[in-house]
Amino acid sequence: EIDMKDLNKLLAEVLEDFDALDIKYGNIVEITPNSRAQSRWGQCRKKPNGYYININTALLADNLSDQGAKETIAHEVCHTIKGCMNHGDKWKHYAKLLSVFGYNIKRTNSAADKGISTEQHIANKNYKYEVRCEKCGTSSFYQKKGKVITTLTTQKYHGYRCGKCGSHQLKVIEL
Repeated sequence: EIDMKDLNKLLAEVLEDFDALDIKYGNIVEITPNSRAQSRWGQCRKKPNGYYININTALLADNLSDQGAKETIAHEVCHTIKGCMNHGDKWKHYAKLLSVFGYNIKRTNSAADKGISTEQHIANKNYKYEVRCEKCGTSSFYQKKGKVITTLTTQKYHGYRCGKCGSHQLKVIEL
């Protein structure tokens, strides 16, 4: 079994930064690792008793910097602020405030943004397809030939776009 970072310790460190800026976040009931997540680094769910956060285990390997995990935790904690369950202007305001602590909190991140090499990421997930933006170089990876891959390979005007730059110039690469 791979040694993993202590999620509760990382959460406590992130919450210290929120407290230092006097940012009022919601009641976080639990933070847990998520080994099943395929397409997200974290998730925040609101329930009647508070917020439940899960973080992709890919960010929690001991051989990675804490930064990627802490940025993801901070991203999810921002969602617990009143009026911030989406990625609107208020959420962006708080995400930007946290940059004083070295956080680079964005709506979407690549594995490279999180300190995970593309090779590590592909090996961990057994991906078969890469969709690469020909404009900015951002890649997304897929394990099976679902709707996205089929549509991109069969339709000239597919409607899909890069999550980072918005370009429609997407190329499918079979791995």
